[in-house]
Amino acid sequence: MGTMEPVIKRSKERIKRTAEVFTPEWLVDKMLMSLREADPTLFTDASKTFLEPAAGDGNFLVRILHFKLELNDQSKPVPVREILQSIYGVDLMMDNVLLARKRMLEVVAEFLHISYAEAKEEFGEIVEHNVVCHNALEWDFEDWSPAREQQGLISFENKAFNRSEMVIRYVRQHTVTIPGRAGPFLP
Repeated sequence: MGTMEPVIKRSKERIKRTAEVFTPEWLVDKMLMSLREADPTLFTDASKTFLEPAAGDGNFLVRILHFKLELNDQSKPVPVREILQSIYGVDLMMDNVLLARKRMLEVVAEFLHISYAEAKEEFGEIVEHNVVCHNALEWDFEDWSPAREQQGLISFENKAFNRSEMVIRYVRQHTVTIPGRAGPFLP
């Protein structure tokens, strides 16, 4: 499925300003396979949803999509549209978001043996909706829209949280601990 090396030129100033760090493909695969060991249905159960709150140029999103497509049970296949609707990403930088979307559509095009233009025509709206440019700390993951902020607090599920409380709450609710492994992972 090709390399995952980023094609955006990132200056030292940009890296310092945005704190961008990109996880290499081998480590992404290792982390995803560790999650799969803990839950063998991770990529085959259509109801499993993935969120990458610091999506970057899509390294995790692309590999998750790849695994979900490749491991799709052909005896009762899940439509590609449904698979795409289960993968979400948020990133601060628009060039990263555009590249992540493009890379996801390239994976779909290769998998379906169609052109990139055809994949974009058929699935572009889903990918555009699910991979957004925004600050994840100010994003309402339940409504998939910007969080409503009032006086430094974020309104989330009819309760007000400051940003750090919101992140801690989200992480606690959505963390998977892998037996025998140090530390939690967010699926």
